Amino acid sequence: MRLLARPALAATLIATLISTLGAAPRASADTPVYLYKSFSGNVNFAGTQVTIRDRASNASPCAVSADNVTQSASLSLPTDATVVSAHLYWAGSGATDSSVIMNGRAVTGDAGRSYTSATIGGGFDYFSVAADVTAQVRDKGAGTYRFSGLQVATGNPWCSRSAVLGGFALVVVYSHRDEIYRTLNLYEGFRALLNSEQRLVMSNFEVPPNVTPSAVGRFGHLVWEGDSDIAQGGESLSFHNVALNQSVYAPSGNNFNSRSSVNADLYSKGIDYDTYSLTGWPAGLSSVAAVFRTGGDLVLLNTAVLAVPSSPAADLSVALVRNNELRANSSASYTVTVTNNGPGVEPGPTRLTLSLPSGMSYASFSGANWNCSGSGGSATCTYTGAINKGGKAVLTLNAVVASGASGSKTTTVTVTGNNDPATANDQASDTATVGGAGGISYEYTERACGAGELVAPGPGPGICPLFAGPVVAGSTATIFLTTVDGANKAKALSSSQSSTVKLDLALGCVNPSSYADDKIKAYYGGVELALCGNDATVGTSTSAWKRVNANFAPNEISMKLSFRYGDVGAIKLYARTDTGIVDFVQFVSVPESFRLTIRNAQGQANPGAVGLAQQGFVRAGERFTIGVEALSAVYTNAAGVRDRHAVPNFGREEGGRRALLVNSIARIDTPAGTATAAENPPLEGSYPDRGAYTGNAFYWSDIGSFALTVGLEDGLYLGASAGAVGTQTVGRVYPAYFSTYTGPGPEDGDLAGFPCLTRMNCPIVGLAKVKGAVYANQPFDVTVAAHDESGRRLANFDHTRFPSLVPALTLAAVDAPGTGAPFAGRITPGLAAAVGSAANASTRSMKFGLGTPYDAGAARSAWLAPTAVYLRATAPDNRLGSPLTISTVQSDATQSEEGGVMVVNGRLSIASLIGSELLRTPVPLQAQYWNGRNWENNTAFSHASLLDAGQARFTDCRNTLLLKGAVAPDNCNTAVVKAAGAGPLALSDGAARLVLAPVGAGQSGRVRIRLVGVDWLPSTFGQVTIGAYRSPVIYVREMY
Repeated sequence: MRLLARPALAATLIATLISTLGAAPRASADTPVYLYKSFSGNVNFAGTQVTIRDRASNASPCAVSADNVTQSASLSLPTDATVVSAHLYWAGSGATDSSVIMNGRAVTGDAGRSYTSATIGGGFDYFSVAADVTAQVRDKGAGTYRFSGLQVATGNPWCSRSAVLGGFALVVVYSHRDEIYRTLNLYEGFRALLNSEQRLVMSNFEVPPNVTPSAVGRFGHLVWEGDSDIAQGGESLSFHNVALNQSVYAPSGNNFNSRSSVNADLYSKGIDYDTYSLTGWPAGLSSVAAVFRTGGDLVLLNTAVLAVPSSPAADLSVALVRNNELRANSSASYTVTVTNNGPGVEPGPTRLTLSLPSGMSYASFSGANWNCSGSGGSATCTYTGAINKGGKAVLTLNAVVASGASGSKTTTVTVTGNNDPATANDQASDTATVGGAGGISYEYTERACGAGELVAPGPGPGICPLFAGPVVAGSTATIFLTTVDGANKAKALSSSQSSTVKLDLALGCVNPSSYADDKIKAYYGGVELALCGNDATVGTSTSAWKRVNANFAPNEISMKLSFRYGDVGAIKLYARTDTGIVDFVQFVSVPESFRLTIRNAQGQANPGAVGLAQQGFVRAGERFTIGVEALSAVYTNAAGVRDRHAVPNFGREEGGRRALLVNSIARIDTPAGTATAAENPPLEGSYPDRGAYTGNAFYWSDIGSFALTVGLEDGLYLGASAGAVGTQTVGRVYPAYFSTYTGPGPEDGDLAGFPCLTRMNCPIVGLAKVKGAVYANQPFDVTVAAHDESGRRLANFDHTRFPSLVPALTLAAVDAPGTGAPFAGRITPGLAAAVGSAANASTRSMKFGLGTPYDAGAARSAWLAPTAVYLRATAPDNRLGSPLTISTVQSDATQSEEGGVMVVNGRLSIASLIGSELLRTPVPLQAQYWNGRNWENNTAFSHASLLDAGQARFTDCRNTLLLKGAVAPDNCNTAVVKAAGAGPLALSDGAARLVLAPVGAGQSGRVRIRLVGVDWLPSTFGQVTIGAYRSPVIYVREMY
């Protein structure tokens, strides 16, 4: 196996959790690393980490951040990746801390996932805790994660041995369409290693026989260590007998060096979280070992992740349903349903074998993508398409019952897939007793049959098809009652006279196998049938049958009768003659539509509002409830009143065939002009797998309103076509909270203005960190971003895209994020708009006036020192009519993200110097800032076009440089006193220069210079003296 030179994370389709293997142990000392969870699908993993130790190169190994200081780490995921599972690990020295904070929310360790180690003795106790944070990471996705709340021991014995430990690590399993199919195993435990080794044997996978040499698998590990500075020469990691190394993050001999490749962190003190991409997997490999070896540096092995190329397993199951009674000298029909229960796709071909008992023989088949051949008592069928997870392949098989057949008959079908991990559900059988041939009986058909037509499952030449449904609950369907002879061919009872026959009718509940409400009735030909009973007991029940008289006219073969049933499910309609011949048809009654009930967590009904002027319903990301009831069609009840009702059997389906509901949404609010939505997030959440269809964890991470349509998966109910849907407008969804940032973007590299310099004293800790600085009154961009409840940024909160969804925003300057007080009244002129913008502009140009600015013509002033300014945003809104304010201040104010900028008073310093009348004279210009005590050069400030030679103003000229008759200060002869050229004066690292043209031979004098450019960088006066020369010898005392 060889290491690929790409520790970057690749991408994936939908992954499925196969199982949780092994029971997690209780908190214990040195827990062996065990298989915690396994996944399969188009999966991969990603992660990030951050230490709470002081990251400075010369920091004390005992120094850690306080538990109320936020640490940040960036998580990268491929675009459109789906988070399958996510787990937060934290560890430290000392007593166990079982709760921390991630993105402003408390996270408590899962039961059984708290580990401790005191193996090395001497009081060196360590702990590790893990928690499932899938919901939080799925909500937020990629981006910056914030951690705090971790308390660790920093005293002795840990401090004296440089063994203080504390940090966070995130493991994220994700799926994506571009990933290859893999089995991914997550291992965890807590094992201390010191001058020892740990052999981790990993299995629960099998590399497929058709694996390609380039197929990429991945391996990652999370180890904690108390000291990163010991040069070991004895640390190593091998995988399947191959040494794993990375030149920077895992060099040979010092694999565990407190550098983490998972997020390219060179200063992850006490954390070593590395990942490796591996190719060359041997076909059939089902077990590998990773060996961790250490020298004199303590290492605590916590987690390992293994993703191995695999082939998709698809658990196929088969169901067999007989469509009519077995009768000698007649036909029999069966419906076969093959279902893929996942987790992978069944690529095909899928094979099915039919085994018929003696007295029965294979006749024909029908079904899309199926092909069957057979004779006598057996047949073999092949399905040529792929079957996705949850997909079904339906096949109809027809057989002939011999004229002499009798007794009990069992028909069996068996399905075979390509990689089926479970075979117990691969076979299905049906047993029935053959009725005798001969005599008149009665079948239910789709249409009126012609004399001599064979009544059988259809369609087909010469066949009058049995009724197959479906019917819609509550609606009236037409089902013909058709007389047939002993060969099951349509035949009139009499050609010359009317005939009245006595029949027993019954309704059998197949799935569900019982009725749910005795008020729900079925009617055939206007006759109320007995309540739908368990189909398995209909034949022996006396109460299930209803005696009726059927009157056939002369030559009438098929009687047109109406059928109405008020519930849903798979049912059988029976007809039994006085001679005991029983016939039936099985079909499905489907719902007509769905009724939706949508409420927020407080039980308040969805107003269905659209637009800012209307009522708000829920916050983005806030959970709300959707209840779905299946309805019957509108019908006329016994009292003659038009009515409809909820069908009680919906959701009671048995045998794993519960109806699956799917949501689809369409945004109602339209973007402005030619703009498009930045994203179209789905409606998240699901309906329960039992009981009422009421899901209480639905949420939408966006703003505005949407049209919700609820329907049946694939438009099927118990395999029958069903067009039932329910619709409702949901809204309005409004932001949970705001954040602000300055400059072009919220990432660390995006600065407003220019980078901070040391003497600006920019805050560097937690959310108060300031990334850049601006001059007082210098315009800078401020963006108000909206977030959902989990912290995910709402990209459509943008006044250029959806101006109708962005409210009027108010910005205020405060002295600290979250807990700070406004500057208004304390510092003037303070915050103001630099240029006009709409009230709802989510990005706008602002400026902050920091007291009295520098003025070259005024006396020295008490200029204010550099000041950190944070931007607070608020906007009015309402929740179902009750006023509220959306703000950047969160419920936990310390987690508020209010972007800051360092504001400094500035000036442009112009040098004073002596120049030549015959040469050009370069005049140095230097951007400066006031540090509170002195003016310092601003080496962080560069600008290509801020300064221009045309901004130069020349005043107070003397001698030959002045213009005769002119009055000071504007008395310069601009024909000779001028810049050498026009155009911008590029500022680089704060420095630029203005070049004066030669004034000409014989000219001399003095000129004062200033630049009149932007008001936020006022210039000093510089003085240039022309034609005055200093002797190179200052004083000659004696020449001897």
